[in-house]
Amino acid sequence: MGRDFTLMLLIDALRADYVERMPFLRSLARLSAVGALRECFGFVPRQAYFGGLDASTYGYTNMYRHDPAASPFRVARGVAMPMMEECRHERAGVRAFVEETARQRMAPFERSYAGSVQIPLSYLPLFDPVEKFAPWDRRCGYTSLFQILDAHGMRWRQLVWPETNRLVDHSDHGIVEAAIAGIDPEERFFALHLQELDCIGHMFGPESVELDRALAATDLLCRRLFEALEVTYGRVNVVLFGDHGMVSVTRTLDLEPVLRATGLIYGVDYAYFLDSTMARFWFYRAESRTRIETALAGLPGGRLLGAKDLVHYGIAGCDSRNAEAVFLADPGVLIFPNFFQASGDPIPGMHGYDPDIEDNLGFFMVHDATRPETAGQQLGRVDPPSIFPLLLELCGLESARFTQAPLPMPRAAMAVRGTYTVNSDPAADALVAGHLKIVLEAIKARFGPVRAVVLGGSFGRGEGGVMTGADGRLRPVNDYDLMVVDPRDLREPLRVLGEQLRGELGIDFVDLGWLGNDLSRLPATILNYDLRHGSRVIEGDTSVLDAVPIRASGMIPPTEFVRLLLNRAAGVLSGLQVSTEGEICAIPGRTDYLTNQIVKLLIAIGDWHLHHWRAYTCSYRRRAERFQDFAPGAGLRAPLVAAVSRAYAFKCAPTIDGGGFDLGLLRGILPDFRAAFIESVNAMTSAHTRDFNRVLANYLAHFSADPEATVADNRRCLAHSFLRTRTVEGAEGAASIHHTIMAAVPELLDVLRGDASPGALVSTRAVLAPVFNLPALGSGDAAAWDAHRELVITAWFAVCH
Repeated sequence: MGRDFTLMLLIDALRADYVERMPFLRSLARLSAVGALRECFGFVPRQAYFGGLDASTYGYTNMYRHDPAASPFRVARGVAMPMMEECRHERAGVRAFVEETARQRMAPFERSYAGSVQIPLSYLPLFDPVEKFAPWDRRCGYTSLFQILDAHGMRWRQLVWPETNRLVDHSDHGIVEAAIAGIDPEERFFALHLQELDCIGHMFGPESVELDRALAATDLLCRRLFEALEVTYGRVNVVLFGDHGMVSVTRTLDLEPVLRATGLIYGVDYAYFLDSTMARFWFYRAESRTRIETALAGLPGGRLLGAKDLVHYGIAGCDSRNAEAVFLADPGVLIFPNFFQASGDPIPGMHGYDPDIEDNLGFFMVHDATRPETAGQQLGRVDPPSIFPLLLELCGLESARFTQAPLPMPRAAMAVRGTYTVNSDPAADALVAGHLKIVLEAIKARFGPVRAVVLGGSFGRGEGGVMTGADGRLRPVNDYDLMVVDPRDLREPLRVLGEQLRGELGIDFVDLGWLGNDLSRLPATILNYDLRHGSRVIEGDTSVLDAVPIRASGMIPPTEFVRLLLNRAAGVLSGLQVSTEGEICAIPGRTDYLTNQIVKLLIAIGDWHLHHWRAYTCSYRRRAERFQDFAPGAGLRAPLVAAVSRAYAFKCAPTIDGGGFDLGLLRGILPDFRAAFIESVNAMTSAHTRDFNRVLANYLAHFSADPEATVADNRRCLAHSFLRTRTVEGAEGAASIHHTIMAAVPELLDVLRGDASPGALVSTRAVLAPVFNLPALGSGDAAAWDAHRELVITAWFAVCH
């Protein structure tokens, strides 16, 4: 065995949560200290990793700076025509000529990455690439890690972009093979950069099936690399990180019409550079700054950074050539067109937003082979400059000799929480554990040994809600969702057992489901996604969940979120009744139940938006963070954002006062529910209608499109005695009974926005009439509404819930 060795493995765009989908790295992370890397503001990070420099010290955040005197593209001044002639220039090969001339003025490293991209030709002479020399070049302008290793006679190697472009095969597979082929027992340090996750995340989005496949491939490459290194070296220290995450693009923002409207002339009054997530400005006249600030003030989709922002992001001391003013896009908003992508379809994934938002964070891991006691440490959020002294120390060098102010690696304080809940009271966790023990004993008593019992839902993710009631006793607020894996078909007896346990435990629902025995073919549904990523085995074979396909949430079809919206709306209706005074109200003694149903509906609205933004995840905490990050840029109403955010929080930490989730709040968000339902059905059916009756018709047609399947499902529905007595003759051959029930829910719920009247029930009756024998409207508006509500909800409990 050889000497100690340190590997710095940069996996471009390895988002902090991706490792959960990568078995090998996940197993290595359990033996390491882990955290999340906070991306350098902008897009120039190498000086931080290899020199410990922050943006203010280095001076720059982005690839190009405003420097007309140094621009290698100066030849464009003589050939560029007005902006309107750009297309003709491209065809005439002018851009190619400008780029070739510029390369002759560039240093070799600069030449390997810098081009004119899609900067307008007439703007090109104003800009100069920032990085002239590589960090391993003595001319880089700072004392780098590589220079220090050279001074100590320690051999090193690098395969880092753009140097990797020199390989014949510069795919990640080719890079890893080149890395393994070049292993030298005398080397002490190796910097390696894998790049495909970034490209795929940009092209297809962070929750795409393409990204999911790339994660699996990258995980296998990491396994192969580490196994090869361990054969050669005595101990392998690893610093592995993603330089940033990847954020789903929710919408685009075209800044150029806004800037043209100021009347300012580019190159005369001011200049700007449109990066994908920010616009940087330079002003040639004092009046120009005032006009730009006025034009961008309050513009939806982003904001001009103020003095406090510059300090917060660590860019207050940057060179003025970097920017004199910065407009930062809101998370999920892509400035488009921009100087890297001027045409075509906008990319669905981007980074370079506020470095503190969760999806912009990269994964970070330190595996110190000399200190096994560091395994399991939580590092929190790591700033990139702290990587430099860490690498020095792992190489056996004293970092204090080479850094003016060494940045200590942070250590995150572990939040106090239970196994099943976020409640810090141990009694809350003990209560849930006791209930689950009762459930497991009941399953064993009824069925004998089963292959496995899986706890899903919020308790399975460790986010279950437990609160202290008015009587001072703890009680669970969320449902218990358990699934049995077994070759026997246990569906119906498990359902019956769940009903019995619900009463015994004093909880709204104990949902006991049956998963069968082969989990490898489960379809892409919300339930199965949450099963794989947010559940745990609490009895039996602990490996059963490994067979569930690891899927990106973007694979979940929109039909799933349509069903979720309607089921949650039906849940709200199930908690209502009409009082003796003729008013719609909560069922007496069941106010907590209605509160929980309203919370679920708000979460369903939030979940639909997250799916629409390709950002759904199983964790309530992560959903809340993403929703708050993306909602402003997506233009959602502030009251809705506040209500949904509170709902996510309340689901994990309910309070006895109900959190204000009452009928008043419900009425306020009903337009948002209807809008989400319309958009979700349109997405499901590829329609673009805003007419609600047409939306309902499209919904029913979609779920009744297969006559044979519809008849078979209707027969199963009619096995329930309630439906047999309330349906019309020949109902089994009509539209889907299941979805007829669901389609009636939005109109019934919409009545809450105003007085219940016979007119408000017309469309509900039109939906139900082909299937159900309907109650008469009667003389009382509220009574008629309640009769229809009771019919629909009783049918919903029978065949839908």
